Amino acid sequence: MSEFVADCLWCGCKKMTFEYVGEHAKIDLFDDVENVQFFGTCRNCEAGSVLTCKPKRQMNRYEHQERWAEDQGYSRSVFTDLVQLRPPAVNQIPCPEHVPEPIRSAFDEGAKCLTEDCYNATGAMFRLCLDLTTKDKLPQTPADDGGPNKYVRGNLAARINWLCEEEHLNPKLKRFAEKIKLDGNDGAHVGNLKKIDAEDLATFTKHLLENIYTLPESLELSFERRSSEKETS
Repeated sequence: MSEFVADCLWCGCKKMTFEYVGEHAKIDLFDDVENVQFFGTCRNCEAGSVLTCKPKRQMNRYEHQERWAEDQGYSRSVFTDLVQLRPPAVNQIPCPEHVPEPIRSAFDEGAKCLTEDCYNATGAMFRLCLDLTTKDKLPQTPADDGGPNKYVRGNLAARINWLCEEEHLNPKLKRFAEKIKLDGNDGAHVGNLKKIDAEDLATFTKHLLENIYTLPESLELSFERRSSEKETS
């Protein structure tokens, strides 16, 4: 394999050709090749990325070593389609499980901005994520009947406070509401968000999503699985 084609995550070019530089095989406990990581450079921006592929058939470490010792290399046909392509130095925060769209997209974009040191964009996207999440959590009950008033519905910090006071969210999250408001405003309007502020905002957003979506859904799935096991036993 002298080259491979993939979307470059550095420059954004679609179906770009990457020049092959080197490879590394991951071997499992049975001495079989679990996957092979090919390192290549984008022909457009010359940045390096890692292409991870799985063999189409079982291949042990000795066959793998023999191929490379004989300088046969691999053709793309030996592997399944692309498993993963990523810049090797990027460590993007994964979105918590069971988060719906478009909240997941907002989180992923904020996480990507954070890895690229775009802290103001990070603040804006995570604030959008929080805004969408908390609006989705508000009940439709009118204010006269105990529901949130117009100010609460339109203000992120007030919304988080209300949700905590009404125990729709963990009350411990309430003390962070004002900080989130300031961080979000800095990112959207002033343009002076610092790295530590962006990281704090990312951490808070992750915990809030886990509180609202991940934990309840995980518990529900666990309950369903246990119920199913009892019925079949």
